[in-house]
Amino acid sequence: GSVLFVGIEGTVGGPPDEWRAGIEQNRDAIVRSLTVCNQSSLRLLKLWHGTGYGEMLLVDLPPPSAPLQDIDRFFEKQRARCREAYKRLDLQWFEEVRAIIREENLHLGSPTEARFFRSISALLSLQTRAAVSQSVAAFVEFFRRFSNPKPLTPAEVTQLKDTDERQNAFLVIKLTPRGDEIRLKHPPEVVSEKILKIFRELVVCLNEIKEPEHCLNENSVPEHRLQGTSANNKEKFLWATTLEEQYVQQAESIVES
Repeated sequence: GSVLFVGIEGTVGGPPDEWRAGIEQNRDAIVRSLTVCNQSSLRLLKLWHGTGYGEMLLVDLPPPSAPLQDIDRFFEKQRARCREAYKRLDLQWFEEVRAIIREENLHLGSPTEARFFRSISALLSLQTRAAVSQSVAAFVEFFRRFSNPKPLTPAEVTQLKDTDERQNAFLVIKLTPRGDEIRLKHPPEVVSEKILKIFRELVVCLNEIKEPEHCLNENSVPEHRLQGTSANNKEKFLWATTLEEQYVQQAESIVES
């Protein structure tokens, strides 16, 4: 205990003076090489999770207390929500994203610019894909509310009294005259087809949001700071969500059943 321990860092005052220049050079090299964690990505995370984008759903599902609606109304409400969400992300969110990237002062115009844009595109793609996956989960959970292995038959429904408890439902299927007959306005198979169409549209509705690199131009960022960005670059999009992904297929099978 009488001999003081001296580690490789030197004394309490830090590393020896002769090491300091080399340490600073290596720290700078690491910062410039590791582009995943940078000020822009931290600001983008705060933008997504701090301003409501992270909680956004691509579906407009009625609560249990909502009045019944027909399949056409339900279909149009979901389609309108998808369009609204895409517009909000493509215009409002993406403009905020570009504003953050324009202020990047470490990687733009440097040898790490291409890696920087790849890391930013990966982050944005994970965020938009998360919006899809949480919407898919909400859609599945919504339909699980109505799963019933033994639904009442039409004859049994007509025998219910006003005081009897009704089975959970959100759709109403109206009757319509056709010649001398009264038929369902939407046969069950048509209702099923429309519900599956809604599901498939929400899965792919964010697949054409552009990568930020291809939305910046010489008017928004000085030319000398955009080594890899050119008006001639082919337009690219963030990572898509496809109908073939395992969790999507599993969700579709639940909705379809």
